[in-house]
Amino acid sequence: MAANLPRHPSSFLRNLTKLEELYLSGNQLTSIPTEDLPKLMRLSILFLNGNRLQTLPQELNRVQSLTVIDAGSNALRYNINNWDFDWNW
Repeated sequence: MAANLPRHPSSFLRNLTKLEELYLSGNQLTSIPTEDLPKLMRLSILFLNGNRLQTLPQELNRVQSLTVIDAGSNALRYNINNWDFDWNW
């Protein structure tokens, strides 16, 4: 789903419980869906770089299998010290 997606379809992650990698890079997203994130029990890699995100949802903390988040080239505005991730910038 990379490139030129202005917004995500409603509940597009709902039935993707076995998804391991999600690439949403190079779109114009200002948010990502939060309601279904905790159901992605196998998600380990999430690429969100090159969008228009200003925040990342707290629900990402509930995806325990997540090991990589690439959120570069966004307009993120918050204190990353509030997150329990090992930040490797």
